[in-house]
Amino acid sequence: MRTFVLSLPIILFAVFAAIVLMPHGFTVMNEEGHPWYSEYTSKIFPFLGMFFYPVTLLAKATGMELLGKLYLLASFIYSVLILMVVKIIWRSRNNASADA
Repeated sequence: MRTFVLSLPIILFAVFAAIVLMPHGFTVMNEEGHPWYSEYTSKIFPFLGMFFYPVTLLAKATGMELLGKLYLLASFIYSVLILMVVKIIWRSRNNASADA
């Protein structure tokens, strides 16, 4: 369970990057010519977008291209930072409980 929780930000990034990089991965209105997966990925994308919203704000503030390669790199760094913070908090709580 702990490994899953620690790997969750990276899993979310991998799914987000896959949807961004696939053609018609996110469509607002599904049309006849779109691939079969657009219906499913379009439902997941907004939830992943909420997780990466701080990166989107940073991208807009700095003039970065949204959903570009630099944006994906920033999203990956954001995921790794969240992973590291959770790991540090988890270790400090385990150390505090072991000391008590």
